[in-house]
Amino acid sequence: MPDTAYDHLIIGSTPLAGLIAGQLQREHGKRVCLVWESYSAFGLERRFDLSLDLITRPETLVLLKRLTPETLKLIAGIGRNLTDKVDPLFIAESRASMAALGHFLHLAKLLELQVERLADRTISEGSLLRVRGQHLIAHHRFAPALEAWLDAADVRRLDPEDTAITLRKDGTARVAAEGQEVEAMQVLLADDAAVLAHLPPDGWD
Repeated sequence: MPDTAYDHLIIGSTPLAGLIAGQLQREHGKRVCLVWESYSAFGLERRFDLSLDLITRPETLVLLKRLTPETLKLIAGIGRNLTDKVDPLFIAESRASMAALGHFLHLAKLLELQVERLADRTISEGSLLRVRGQHLIAHHRFAPALEAWLDAADVRRLDPEDTAITLRKDGTARVAAEGQEVEAMQVLLADDAAVLAHLPPDGWD
């Protein structure tokens, strides 16, 4: 592989994208280039990253539960107090969403999650669930620690606004940024926004 090539080009601005990039470079000795939006202390948080999601596919929920301790251990290795313990509420008001919430409740109980159905008089027709003991990434603490962790791992990071990416059908890519062009042997679109931005609609599934 030439010096101007990377093993992996990772595109995405979620914590997952940063964690994958750092792990590939640190633990697997890969050359990694990460295209993402750097953290700004003045920016508004546009997302929350929770250890649980309203998932109705059993295999996915089982996988999420199994990987949560491993992910928390990885985050703890980046810095202290980067997550908060929370008890999230899931609210459903339409017939379809109430059916999905009921299915999730059944799966959550089978997986022995601390879940309970609540009553709320402000919701005339609907369902409300609370799941206790979940973990929420505290972005204002996590993001600076993640940036420092990536710096220490020597992961190259590029601003998506100043980067031109040409994806090829074989999974490789050419990246033009900072006055030079580099090759990437494999591309990973690490979040929904990256998929929508870089793949045609017929490739979204």
